[in-house]
Amino acid sequence: MVEQGQPLKMRLQMGGFLSRQKVSRREKPTFEEVWQTARPRVWGLTARLAGNADAADDLTQEIAVQALRGYDTFRGNSSTLTWLFRIAINTVMRYREKTQLSRTSSSSISLEDLEDLDSVSLAAPPSEQPENRLLESESAPRIRRG
Repeated sequence: MVEQGQPLKMRLQMGGFLSRQKVSRREKPTFEEVWQTARPRVWGLTARLAGNADAADDLTQEIAVQALRGYDTFRGNSSTLTWLFRIAINTVMRYREKTQLSRTSSSSISLEDLEDLDSVSLAAPPSEQPENRLLESESAPRIRRG
């Protein structure tokens, strides 16, 4: 159990993430201390949400960068773990949207589809081609006169 009277570093090592307790500026841990404690749990959440360990590795790095950039503005209204989880969830959601979009756009036209185009005429039907319409319009009066 993490107790309030223990030194901050010891509380972090024991899993005592900064909770909603009021923490003075001098007692706020460095980002490195917080990240070292939270990283395995953030990676686990990211791996479950992304469904891919390789993607989880990359996304966890991205989450660390985003969290590092915003750590100075972290107000402490929630625990640091909750804050990091929110960053992780948002990052994975953007990743999934991006990969879903790239899959649908890249799979909408495949090589097989392009090969099939060789057998399909992309030109207008013969009756609608301009030169054939012109010939029909010129030959129609002659046939009637005939």
